[in-house]
Amino acid sequence: METFPPTFISLRLRTMRVTIDRMEGVIANRIAMLAWSNPDLSTEWAIVNDDWGVITVSDGGRLLGFEYVESEISWARPERVRVYEETLDQGLTVVVIVPEEVYLEVRGRLSRLLGSRTPEVLSYDSIGITALPRPS
Repeated sequence: METFPPTFISLRLRTMRVTIDRMEGVIANRIAMLAWSNPDLSTEWAIVNDDWGVITVSDGGRLLGFEYVESEISWARPERVRVYEETLDQGLTVVVIVPEEVYLEVRGRLSRLLGSRTPEVLSYDSIGITALPRPS
C-alpha cells in the first residue's frame, strides 16, 4: 500500500475542500439564475464523489433536464459524455458547466463526440464564479 506524507494528505484535503466550496458556489449561483429567469422552476442539487455536481430542473413536477457542474478533473472522464448522451436520449435538456480554463476544450470535445446534439456549455465565469488563483 502506498503511503503519503502528512503534508501531501493535508494539501489534498484542502484542495478537495476548495473544489467543493467552489462547486457549491457555482451551483448556488446557477440556481439563483434559473429562479430569476423562471420563478416556476424547481431545482434539486447534489455533489457527487466530491468532484462534480448535478442540478435537477423541473417545472410543475415535470422533469425538464439536468445541469452538470464539472470540475477540472471530472469533465474529462469518458463516462461523462455517455451521461449527457443518455440524458439527451430521454428528451431532456442538458447543460454542462465547467471551469473557464477548460471551457473551449470541453465545447470542442462535446461537439466532436455529439455533433448537432451538443449540449449547452457554460463556464463558471459566465455564471459569476471567478477562478481562484493557483498557488505558485
